Amino acid sequence: VRLHAAAAAPLLLEGRLLFAEQFELQPAQEANRSAFAARSALVAARAAAAAKTFARSEELGSVEVHEGERLSISSSHALSGARAHFRAAFNWSAATFEQLTLNGRPMLTAAWRPSFWRAPVDNDLGWGAPRALKMWRLSSMAEYQPKNAMRLLRRTAHGACVHTSWRLSAHERHLAEEELDGGKTPMPPAANASSSRTSAQAASRFCGKAREGKGGAVACVSCFQAVLPTGVRFECRYLPGASVRAGRQGAMPRFGMTARLPARFDQLKWFGKGPHETYVDRQAAARTAVHEGLASEQLHPYMRPQESGNKVGVRWLSLADPSNGDALLVVNSHEAPSHLSASALRFSTADLDLEYDGSGASTVGKHHLTRRHERQKHAADLVPRDFVELHVDQFQMGVGGVNSWGARPDELQWHATSRTFSFSVFPAGLATLDNKALSRRAALAAADAEKRAARLGCRFPRPLVEYSVPYTSQRNSTNATRSRRAWRRRHDP
Repeated sequence: VRLHAAAAAPLLLEGRLLFAEQFELQPAQEANRSAFAARSALVAARAAAAAKTFARSEELGSVEVHEGERLSISSSHALSGARAHFRAAFNWSAATFEQLTLNGRPMLTAAWRPSFWRAPVDNDLGWGAPRALKMWRLSSMAEYQPKNAMRLLRRTAHGACVHTSWRLSAHERHLAEEELDGGKTPMPPAANASSSRTSAQAASRFCGKAREGKGGAVACVSCFQAVLPTGVRFECRYLPGASVRAGRQGAMPRFGMTARLPARFDQLKWFGKGPHETYVDRQAAARTAVHEGLASEQLHPYMRPQESGNKVGVRWLSLADPSNGDALLVVNSHEAPSHLSASALRFSTADLDLEYDGSGASTVGKHHLTRRHERQKHAADLVPRDFVELHVDQFQMGVGGVNSWGARPDELQWHATSRTFSFSVFPAGLATLDNKALSRRAALAAADAEKRAARLGCRFPRPLVEYSVPYTSQRNSTNATRSRRAWRRRHDP
């Protein structure tokens, strides 16, 4: 809804925008409650979804799996009309999805990994976030994410399911070694490709559960990755350990997955809040639409480098190479209770973060809030990297602003309980599609990926939902009575 001035008036030009507001006709959390819908409505919705099949199986092609030093899964699709071939490669030793190629051209320079940390904003310094939440900074580092397990669960002609999990070793150690010697204590060696499948399965059972004889619990991140003819669907879950459940680690700054793409993927387009950066508590002035720009221009030049360029309410996002039309399309899951939060910058999180000394304390010359001597950074000193760092998050905590000397965004923080989110990535050539066609293609591709992943069993079990249905008792044929019987089934929209 937009209201413009119909005529000129003092201090007011004709046509000046006076009021603008958008209304979401079907909020995400309401649209996904199909488990509680009437049976007839549920059947009708499933029939309509089945009628909108994204593509026929013969058009998509088959999936080929090659096991060796690396797990390689290749396939092809026709998302953009022309046949496109892509390959997904997984590293057995690190349990990471490390490479994605489209028609032989690499699309990743760093593997997909869990991410929990953001560069502190000025308001975060006032309440000591770098020290209070340093567990999450360490947990986002690769050296503190040793492999827990990796398994190829299922392979068919039309998809393969890979399950990976990582232990968050910073949670297990409670920072004791890191605080004593500045993080120089060597990490336990990660499992290698020669480790037996039996030991991997035994290790995965302890993920997020009490370990026998240890008296604690292992915090970890577990992901199902369904490699399909059109792309890859992620479904990831954070499982907290005992110390996190006891509240020792504080709020989680963010939860999501991050990867790096070559710098040629600089053309950014997203359907969500924009066109400027938005956060959970900084989005009132943003408009939901299809926005576009360059990844190299998304960093706001704050005087001190800090978290910047985030987008909330993201339905889909694409990073494209304008020279050849290659693109990586990221789409939110239809089952998700909320939209994604995402960012794409030509800088790493470490570039925007503070400098830290051996004890993990931030080192800004005597900051007016922290009273510690720190190495000053300035936005003008940053040099764009040769990659684009992509963050796909379920949530990032707010930036606050009640005051900058101690107030925490408590109502905007996300406490570290078990969380699950999902999204899909599609490598394709999307240069010929306009915004409307791209939005439709993203929605249909994501719905098709969710359906195929469900057939593969490549996702976490859905929670049991209780409901009741009427039935007629036949114990007395002359006087039949109607009652209600309780049933339980998996929430499977």
